[in-house]
Amino acid sequence: MLNILYSLKNAGNHILAALQWAQRPPKGLLALPTEILLLIMKELEWDDILNLRMTCKTLHEPSRSKDVWTELLRRYVQHSMPTPSNLPRSLSQCSSDVIENIVVKSQTELIIANSIVASHSFNIPDTSVRTIHLVPGGRWLLAGCADGSVWYYDLDLLSSTNDGSSTQAGRPHLLLESPLSAQQVSENRAGVFIAIDHTSKLVNASKNPYKALESFNLAVTVTIMPAGIRSATHSFQVWRVDVVTNASNKGEPTGIKALQRLSFFKDTACTIKDISIHDIHLAYCLAHPSGTTVIVDWRSVNEKAATSDSDFTRWYLESSAGSVSCI
Repeated sequence: MLNILYSLKNAGNHILAALQWAQRPPKGLLALPTEILLLIMKELEWDDILNLRMTCKTLHEPSRSKDVWTELLRRYVQHSMPTPSNLPRSLSQCSSDVIENIVVKSQTELIIANSIVASHSFNIPDTSVRTIHLVPGGRWLLAGCADGSVWYYDLDLLSSTNDGSSTQAGRPHLLLESPLSAQQVSENRAGVFIAIDHTSKLVNASKNPYKALESFNLAVTVTIMPAGIRSATHSFQVWRVDVVTNASNKGEPTGIKALQRLSFFKDTACTIKDISIHDIHLAYCLAHPSGTTVIVDWRSVNEKAATSDSDFTRWYLESSAGSVSCI
């Protein structure tokens, strides 16, 4: 009986000591309010946050905050991640766990070389490159050329054949032929603009938060401005570009191909500085008046088979006025 009483006394002492320890005021990092902890975590790297999570319950809950992982996503998108089109849904609809998985997966699979292992020279015959765009996913590099043609490079092939022994290594592939005649090319003082629609269809949307492109829309603007003439004619095209796969090799992508022209129209606006495309809207920024952007519904233009400037509707966005007017 005495042994039982002694055991109960010892157990009671341990419980009392544990309660006293639990009631001690927190110190250091644990003494900070949750709002301060969140601000600190937003400045950390993804693996630091995961390590903090495993230390104690106090840090576990803040480490799962959606605000924290959204901030990390915003930061990594700017520096080391593909475009935001890789999100499975809009950011507001993504849970904290979904955003965390996207960030962690992207950073654990990211390989950054300590130095430049190899450099490659891209040469396209009979023309020069005016603009380049990287297709979401990082494999295909598009090049818009002075003659209005569009070519692409397979960067995965380049990285896997550093010695250049492959017959495909460094070789450009024609995506869109030049719409200009040889005389127009020799006289033309303007150039070409290309833009990719980052809202394009994605593969395995329900299974994989990191999806490969199945197809995307590509806007191409070729500007014709003969020497001695101040006015310019801009030819706008929207193409659907599909990723070509090899059925005999588990559907491995082998290239891209422009299979369908979705829209074509012309405009005689003054000098264009840049273009962009989002869903059914194509926008082009004018050099004069400065800060003016023209927006066109490329789908409706194509349906009307517009052949002149007056055949389609434009919306003008003037940054100085801050208003939109429909013409």
